[in-house]
Amino acid sequence: MSTLVVLATAGLALATAFAGHRDWRLALLANFRAHLTAASLLVAVVAAFTDIAGPADGLVVVVLLLCSAANLYEMLRATRPARVKVVGEGRTVRLVFANLLETNLATDRVIGWLARDRPDVFICAEAHRHWRRALTALEQDYPHVAGSPQGDVMIFSRRPFEAEPVDLFVDIGHAVAVRVDGLTILGLHTASPEDLRRSTALQDLLDRAGIFLRDTAGPVVVTGDFNATPWTPPVRRLMAEAGLRCAPGALAGTYPAALLGRRVPPWLAIPIDVVLAGGGAHAVSRRRGPAIGSDHWPVIVELVHANAPKHRESGVP
Repeated sequence: MSTLVVLATAGLALATAFAGHRDWRLALLANFRAHLTAASLLVAVVAAFTDIAGPADGLVVVVLLLCSAANLYEMLRATRPARVKVVGEGRTVRLVFANLLETNLATDRVIGWLARDRPDVFICAEAHRHWRRALTALEQDYPHVAGSPQGDVMIFSRRPFEAEPVDLFVDIGHAVAVRVDGLTILGLHTASPEDLRRSTALQDLLDRAGIFLRDTAGPVVVTGDFNATPWTPPVRRLMAEAGLRCAPGALAGTYPAALLGRRVPPWLAIPIDVVLAGGGAHAVSRRRGPAIGSDHWPVIVELVHANAPKHRESGVP
């Protein structure tokens, strides 16, 4: 048994050390820093209060506590919200993002929830097939709609767009940007990084989003299914390049909401449905919405932003 504890300690230490590595298989580990923290603390408690590891007890506990501290540091550093106050007249915006799940047939549940919740802007991913037809029911309350026919991201707004929507595509993945009342809203859905091609596509879409946002004036909010947590390298790079910070509540997991038809406890989920704000926009809160039949929990965002300057003649919205 002591050998197993030592091996578990070595595994957790290596996983912590190499999480976020350039290799896509090791990079996946960064998404599970919360789980690595919990596992490290559990094994540390067992080793500290028993003789299960024998003479190595002390070293095992120290290594595991260092693993926990390293993972917690990376998570808290990435999700620390900005302490920014909007100066002057500000606008309050309520946004909802939901990965609808293409095979989810609970369209009435989603439409009914939005009718009751009445956000200012609704952003969704996997809006394919029957969802395209079902979502037309929103257009009476949300007459301003963006989203390419070949893409899976759509944005519904009560207020008119100030410029033509912009679509961003890569090998796999889609993003849509609109500007509403001086606020640039970028909704995206990256590829799930389950192989090298999809991992590269995830990074490419976030990099393209960063390039787009660097040339965008005024308040910005980015939300969507990133298929990556805020403490992974591609998301950290986007945050640094575009001057974005996480919304409060960024640690609350959103995926998976269900697995093999059974609901997954929220504390086991990872927060890959991300909300980032900057450029004069301040996210006041991010919280989970109700179960909608998808494998993701939707997120509800409260946002405040200052009146934006007139955008430049370059045509960037």
